[in-house]
Amino acid sequence: INGLVESYIMALKQNPDLPALVILGRYKHLITAIPNLRKLISKEVESRIIFTGYLPTEDLPAIYSQALMFLFPSFYEGFGLPNLEAMACGTPVITSDCSSIPEVVENSAILIDPYNREMIADAINDAFDSPDDPRSLTSAFTRIADALEQIADIYTEQHALPVELFDAVQRGDHDDN
Repeated sequence: INGLVESYIMALKQNPDLPALVILGRYKHLITAIPNLRKLISKEVESRIIFTGYLPTEDLPAIYSQALMFLFPSFYEGFGLPNLEAMACGTPVITSDCSSIPEVVENSAILIDPYNREMIADAINDAFDSPDDPRSLTSAFTRIADALEQIADIYTEQHALPVELFDAVQRGDHDDN
């Protein structure tokens, strides 16, 4: 969390128009629970960093959808499901270039070294300044949706007769002979 906050503060100094950093998590009082976090957050930026505490899973799509970007500088992640959840909501993702994450997000996210605060700050500003970056998830999901539509069209053309027969059987439009 400290690295994320430091990176955001660095990005904010370069670009004061950045929206607030919203940190979701189990504990609302992270600012006092994490060593040195309180020292990082000066009075000038305190109102720009929001700790929500726990949010129910069913609220996450609304949060992801309203976010300008999703930051996930994880040092180790088994799969990186939060990245995919944000991507599914069309939110651009900035995430780690380690563990399995690059394999999962492929070219659909901005990959950063989670230990490199300057790189994270630059990625935040790049994502803010270039919302139409080809790595943005909206672009990636549009490509995926187009590909799935093409596959569906090919499948439908090749399997139209069996589908029609199956539908007829389901409706009971068949002979018992």
